Amino acid sequence: MSRSLYLTILVFLGLALSCRAVDNRISQPLRVAVFDRPPYTFKNEDGIWSGVAIELWEQIARQLNIPFSYVDVPLAQVSQALQKGEADITPSVALRQDAVGLVDYTTPFLVSSMGAQTTKQSLRLKAAAFWQSLRGSGIFLLMAAMLAALIIFSLVIMLLERKKNDGHFSEVPPEGHLLHSLWFSALTMMCLEYDVALRLSFVGRMLAYMWSFAGILFLTVFTGAAVSAFSSAESNGQVTQLEDLAHFRTGVYTGSATERELRNIGVPVRGYNSPEEGLAALARGEITAFADDAIPINYIANNTYPGQFTLSSIPAHSMLYAMASHRDLPCFPAINRSIQEITLAPDWASRVQRWTGPMNP
Repeated sequence: MSRSLYLTILVFLGLALSCRAVDNRISQPLRVAVFDRPPYTFKNEDGIWSGVAIELWEQIARQLNIPFSYVDVPLAQVSQALQKGEADITPSVALRQDAVGLVDYTTPFLVSSMGAQTTKQSLRLKAAAFWQSLRGSGIFLLMAAMLAALIIFSLVIMLLERKKNDGHFSEVPPEGHLLHSLWFSALTMMCLEYDVALRLSFVGRMLAYMWSFAGILFLTVFTGAAVSAFSSAESNGQVTQLEDLAHFRTGVYTGSATERELRNIGVPVRGYNSPEEGLAALARGEITAFADDAIPINYIANNTYPGQFTLSSIPAHSMLYAMASHRDLPCFPAINRSIQEITLAPDWASRVQRWTGPMNP
């Protein structure tokens, strides 16, 4: 017998013994921890567990001949269930740094990001937000200062020029001097006409030129404050980073990575037992934003509340989804290899999108 043939026989024997050992190790059905997290894992109308992660897991279980049974475990308790041996594996969890070493993660099979659903603002709400921004910008104090300066200048000009026979007030009856002076001051704020200035005394012309420059400065500052208030009102209705959620009454999925992130940066949140409950609270007006993984909340909103919410993705906070098991699960390496083979196939992206749907803002 040649050496190469001998080595070939040894390799086949080793593979056969390895497969038999794996079959023996997984003779007991695995307890698969599942929870409501559409479109990853959820029960369909027939009460059967479904979703992109369920589809992936069941394909792997068929390939490796792994018997299993599903066990309902709340999301917040999945990690503890795996660590305590109350469950063997879960088909879809977001990778958590604090759980590394406590559970075994497979290769990630899906990438998402945090996001927030907010209600579409009506014209009345936008006007209210603009009004609040104006109040906080100090623009009303600026307007009061402008009005006070206008009145003071009007009184000074009236006192200086009203007795001049051929002056600015010569054709105005005495009882109309104040109103004429106010009108003149308002026009001078924007531009001082040369022929009007000639009808003033030297001191009056100097004051008018100074007031004209001051008026231009006032109007510039006023315009800037108004634009800033408008921009602030617009930005208050958008979420581009987690800190923006401090401006909302924010709901989260209890036990989710988003809840931990928001609590870590001091944003007050209200917990709900599922994304469906949170989005229902958003629709009722109980909260003004619901933050979670962008894919599930977009999926639920598109199917249950079409056109009612606005989705804001927060790409800076990406979320990697993988399967997780308790430490030293015998079939873990084989499961991990199967995940790599399936997710690297050309059709994987389209299979995922069939479940998640388009990410419509």
